Amino acid sequence: MIPVRRELRFGIAILLAIQILMGFAAIGLLSRMAPVIDQILQENVTSIEAAEEMLAVLALSRGGTTRSRDLDGQFFGALARARDNVTEEQEPEILDRVDRGYEGLQEGAEESLAATVAAVEELIRINRDATRNTRDSARRLSEAGAWAVVLMALAGFAVGIVVAVRIQKRVVEPLDEIHGVIVSEKAGDPYRRCQYREAPPEVREIMSTLNELLDYRFSTSGQAPEPQPRSDRSIVG
Repeated sequence: MIPVRRELRFGIAILLAIQILMGFAAIGLLSRMAPVIDQILQENVTSIEAAEEMLAVLALSRGGTTRSRDLDGQFFGALARARDNVTEEQEPEILDRVDRGYEGLQEGAEESLAATVAAVEELIRINRDATRNTRDSARRLSEAGAWAVVLMALAGFAVGIVVAVRIQKRVVEPLDEIHGVIVSEKAGDPYRRCQYREAPPEVREIMSTLNELLDYRFSTSGQAPEPQPRSDRSIVG
């Protein structure tokens, strides 16, 4: 039978280990969520903002009739930012279409306006779809991490119950038995003895010693003990 000290240390060590794992799991979950948010901001939001700026320039230029150098510079600046922030494989080809379409507008080809607007809108759509995909991945990651923490918490709860039950059976109940024998002796019952077979070795030794002391008291008191009414009141072996 495992000594009670070792058993309690083992149970407490498992509980502490589960608590430490829960802490690291929570830290890992939060540390992985922050880069996902940064990725959305850096990779997709920047391209969407640049595309929206290009649409604003196209609206202000009214198809080339009131364009100015400032508007051209603003458009190509936004286009350059979008090129520097390419994250999806379809973006380079779309940006080339935007570039060619705006150059056509500069040359007076008004029919290029619709193609340029369509290309910019497609650029926005692609980056919005990528943002949704990244958001969904982050959501799945957070849900998986939350369930992992819940499962570890349930495991800790289960281990805690097991440890509590073992303490009750191997420590509290044996001590109650010892206390009951002592109280019975003080109340004048000379026959009660410790009867607890699931006690750990240390407590069994205490019970056996207490029974021996009570038997010794009988032998030195000059009174012969009456036959015990139950055979299971012998010393625990």
